[in-house]
Amino acid sequence: MSYFTNFPLVPYYFGNEKSFNYIENLGSYVDLLDQVVDDVSFYEYYTIIDGDRPDTLSHKLYNSTEYHWTFFLLNGSLRERGWPLTLQQVEERAKTFYPNYAIQMAGEHKTGKNVNSLVTSIEPLSKRVSTGTEVIINASATTAEIVKINLDIGQIVLKHKSGPTNNMTNITKILFNNGMDPANPGFIMYLYDTTVGSVFYNNVVEYNAPHHYENDGVWVDIDAYDLTAGVSGATPVTNLEYFQNENDSGKKIRVLRPNMIRKISQEFSSLLRI
Repeated sequence: MSYFTNFPLVPYYFGNEKSFNYIENLGSYVDLLDQVVDDVSFYEYYTIIDGDRPDTLSHKLYNSTEYHWTFFLLNGSLRERGWPLTLQQVEERAKTFYPNYAIQMAGEHKTGKNVNSLVTSIEPLSKRVSTGTEVIINASATTAEIVKINLDIGQIVLKHKSGPTNNMTNITKILFNNGMDPANPGFIMYLYDTTVGSVFYNNVVEYNAPHHYENDGVWVDIDAYDLTAGVSGATPVTNLEYFQNENDSGKKIRVLRPNMIRKISQEFSSLLRI
């Protein structure tokens, strides 16, 4: 049956029309399946695989596409987040949400160890950079804009503006061009060098950049002022992996047992008509 077939009809006026039409009362609700969730004898678990759709899964389990609606009423995660995406869809969505380029660097200027500028001073990264700032990459024709700063992991996200894109994942210098000469203290340069500057970490396309760090599956904080020591024992989880994990967490769902589906469906329809 179609899910809305047995919904009660109510008169409804569309716009300024003087006559009404009868439409299904979408506000109708029956808590039958809410009660079923509390009784394991009515349902079992199923893990959604790539290629499963609500209608095809209904046919796979019950030899009919009519019972697709039961999956959503039995599982709050499906109602809230929707049907899990395929692996290809997850990758496409991650690339849409994270279309830029990322780089990590320690949050403090320390000569010979972490980030060091041509200015002889020690300041937090948050005081040196800000979103909306345009920078020059590798002293070349490539320009970019800082669109996001994650101080928790010492990460800067850059949006490519112009010039060769290959520089965006091979950054050795970031020049904060405020129109002044490099010799002027107002001009800041982060530089990779063996004696001065910082080793840049995870300079990748944004969807492959760290989203957070974990230790045995548990989110952990790291020392963004000393990334070498700060990530010891911690594993980065990329933005793409985070999307995949979130998507996978919604794949295990409750489904009505095949021997119960017809009985519960009929009872549900009957209660709707009351």
